[in-house]
Amino acid sequence: MENKAKRILIIKPSSLGDIVHALPAARLIVRHMPDVVIDWVVTPAFAELVDYCPNLGRKIIFHRREMGKVKSFLPVFWRFLHDLRQEKYDAVLDLQGLLRSAIFTFLSRSSVTYGPAQSREFGMSLGYNRHIAIPPDTTHAIERNLTFVAKAFGWDDRTLDFLPLPKKEDAAQSARSLLNLCGAKENDKLFGIIPGANWASKCWPAEFFAEYIQTMASLRPAWKFVFFGTAKELPSIVEIIQKSGLPVERSLSLAGKTGVAELAEALRLMCGVCGGDTGAIHLAAAVGTPTISLYGPTRPELTGVLAPNNLTLQPKLNCTGCLKRVCPLPENLCFTGIDPVTTAQKSVELCEKVSRR
Repeated sequence: MENKAKRILIIKPSSLGDIVHALPAARLIVRHMPDVVIDWVVTPAFAELVDYCPNLGRKIIFHRREMGKVKSFLPVFWRFLHDLRQEKYDAVLDLQGLLRSAIFTFLSRSSVTYGPAQSREFGMSLGYNRHIAIPPDTTHAIERNLTFVAKAFGWDDRTLDFLPLPKKEDAAQSARSLLNLCGAKENDKLFGIIPGANWASKCWPAEFFAEYIQTMASLRPAWKFVFFGTAKELPSIVEIIQKSGLPVERSLSLAGKTGVAELAEALRLMCGVCGGDTGAIHLAAAVGTPTISLYGPTRPELTGVLAPNNLTLQPKLNCTGCLKRVCPLPENLCFTGIDPVTTAQKSVELCEKVSRR
């Protein structure tokens, strides 16, 4: 396709990390087609994140929960279909690559619809009239999205620019207000901790983070530590704080208090962030914050943090990268394969190296 598309639809409804991984592809599109307008199909939970997409036009909200209920399915579906067909798209790009997103692509009625050549679910290929084959050696999600877009439009350029997501002033002010209410002062050095994840096998135990924070706190006595997560993760955060012995005035929690945009802008205010393979750690890297990412059951070559100021740590085990949500072993060896003291020392070194630039 020539670089004359005026309006493009991206289908990537969720999740947090997946959308972060898709944003560089949107930037690639705008880099080659500066006047293009990009619409995006997204679930309500992550709609704020799509605001970071350049040249954003409309957000088409996919109400997944309501559409999954018998009573609300029809009215919600018809409203979604109406929104999906409100514009005539020059191209529709299915970056999700599931049967559901393939159906959405088909329902858009665009004459040019792109999807993956290899179907992950039966019947997917029927949703597209153009199929994109990704080379087997292109493994990382970000690189796959860039390749998908480049091949769709016939570009050789597949460059990841590493530019931080642009600052959202309203969300930044709200994030600063939330931090101030928690006890953070304007000039405080803040370090973020993300202990939770959607897999049990990706949640490093309280003992790890407690010793990690103890070491960090002793190395940098002026730093304060900000905990991020959902409201359901508050008990584990409290346990970490108690086991670390961190004073109340140095332990701040934004768990359950932020929307996605506020989360992004709060992470931007950190001098560094440490956590497992979860959406928030990818978001922290996307806004330009130094990150220390802990990997065990998942594979950095597939979904690792791609950022110049990132340190990825993963134990060397035969079972590393097993992709199991729950470790089948009596003791999760990934959790003991990374030393919290050494990790803390490397974290301080990374943060101070970046701050000196």
